[in-house]
Amino acid sequence: MPDLAAVLVSAPLLCGIRRALDLTDAGPHGEIAAYLSVHQGTERAAYRTLSYLEGVSFARRAHAPAHFGVGLRDTVCPPSGAYAAFNRHEGGDAVHVRRQLGWLAGVRATD
Repeated sequence: MPDLAAVLVSAPLLCGIRRALDLTDAGPHGEIAAYLSVHQGTERAAYRTLSYLEGVSFARRAHAPAHFGVGLRDTVCPPSGAYAAFNRHEGGDAVHVRRQLGWLAGVRATD
């Protein structure tokens, strides 16, 4: 979307699905695990299908500045998924650097 000014992401769901399945049974991940346990031998096809809605797959296409929020103890949206999406995102680096420099300007040197 060329007119997208910014992206606010709080606990992105269905990012890093394979990793999430290793970490949690909460939320939709439990449903995916249950499906795979009953439909043995379909794992490859299931992951291919899930890739169509995997948030990390879309993150590289975003070029607007983004602000990500993550709950470090979140079992429904594990932090590793947010990190995966953030690391694929291309548009937010300048915003992050500006925030870092603003924070740094407010830090007082201690003698």
